[in-house]
Amino acid sequence: MSIFSDYNWFESTFHGLMEESCLTFVRGLRIQEVIRRLGGSEIAGMTGLRQMDRYRDAVTNAGQEFAAVADVDGGVLVLEQYGLLGTYETVFTPLSRGTSLAVVYSSENNDARFMWIADGDCRVDFDPFHAAWREGSQPDALLAEMQRLGFNFGTDEADDPGWVDDPGWVYDDNATKRALALAEHVTGIRLTKAALNTAPFVAVAMPPQGVDPAKLAPVVVPPVEDYEYDEYEYDKYEYDQEADLAAAWAGIDVPDERIRSSGYNGALLARRDMNLLLALASAGDEVCRQVWLWAQEWAFTKAELIDKPFFTPILEAIRRGEAADDLTRHHAKQRLDRLPVSPEDLPDGSLDRGSRQHLAWELVNNPTDPVPLAAACDALFKAVVVNNGRDQQLFADLRARFPQLG
Repeated sequence: MSIFSDYNWFESTFHGLMEESCLTFVRGLRIQEVIRRLGGSEIAGMTGLRQMDRYRDAVTNAGQEFAAVADVDGGVLVLEQYGLLGTYETVFTPLSRGTSLAVVYSSENNDARFMWIADGDCRVDFDPFHAAWREGSQPDALLAEMQRLGFNFGTDEADDPGWVDDPGWVYDDNATKRALALAEHVTGIRLTKAALNTAPFVAVAMPPQGVDPAKLAPVVVPPVEDYEYDEYEYDKYEYDQEADLAAAWAGIDVPDERIRSSGYNGALLARRDMNLLLALASAGDEVCRQVWLWAQEWAFTKAELIDKPFFTPILEAIRRGEAADDLTRHHAKQRLDRLPVSPEDLPDGSLDRGSRQHLAWELVNNPTDPVPLAAACDALFKAVVVNNGRDQQLFADLRARFPQLG
């Protein structure tokens, strides 16, 4: 379950995305399918966004629209700077066919925007700074989550006679970060600083609507020498794990310095159950390794994967402390339940099985932290996510299995 402070890093990205960007999070698709639906063509691959300016200039100089597109956990990120294609119905309708997407548009000069589209239907559409005014086919569909994230529901409209006296509205510096957390809620895609700096992006060119591609000028990429990157300035904004960890632990009273080695998810555990984290830190590496395995199996059980024959080779590799080979993982992933258009809450409070299985699959894909305490915390929090953010049963089951954790 995300909170807006998970995105504190966003306001200081080197790329200035807070000032002007349109981020589209497409649930469950892969990059080639997204590019096909956009009607785009691949110009070049790039690691992170370091050379985005170079390729954007080449594409826009040829009279086309530009986007940087990348596979991320849970789907695809379509990133535009100085663009807003993601908000166009002609773009989001084909892009969301059979799935769902969220758009977070930020601008210093225009109204900001959050949109949730499912299978072509714009269900929720609002300005994150003015959450009281919502449009879409189901404008209140995300109301409970918006309230949890702290969106501002007051009004500052000057044509409302009572607006001056409305104590509910204040300018919200965190509105964009709340929108990113809301996008994560509806798509399951978490944007990270590491992804922006290290993920393999594809620079994509898209002809303007109604223009014959054959009549467009060719895209000519200028030599890299024409773009002088100040490595020192850029590197200051590279993914800084220590800074992210410091932000995660901010405000937490740390009674035992050993728990800091539990990493980012350890900080989340500290906020939920400090006594459990302290007990894990005191229990030693071997117990943490056992908890790491137990938490994964708990999540796989909740996802209804644990007894599936196609999943057995994956589970056996995890139990040996190994990663399954690519072919085995590929065959297994093809057997997962299909992701629904949007996550569905079942009557018992759990997520639909497709969402549970794809969330649990991240335990298979993500590398294991070499620090046993951090690995245990990572697995525990992925299990919490699979269980739709509920931790009481997980922690009770954990303590029953490991009485030494109190």
